[in-house]
Amino acid sequence: MATRRVFAFPLWQYLNQRLFSPDFTLNPKRFWRQYYNAYLERCWQKDCASKEEPSC
Repeated sequence: MATRRVFAFPLWQYLNQRLFSPDFTLNPKRFWRQYYNAYLERCWQKDCASKEEPSC
């Protein structure tokens, strides 16, 4: 059976946002969506990079 991973809200990253950056948001739901999308993109890049290089 596949295990489901539950992510906790990234409170520290939410509180340490840069005030005048284009990605700044006060809405926690919107921040969570942006954070999770960035997380998935990092995982996708990591997965793709590992598949390009043959393992020794």
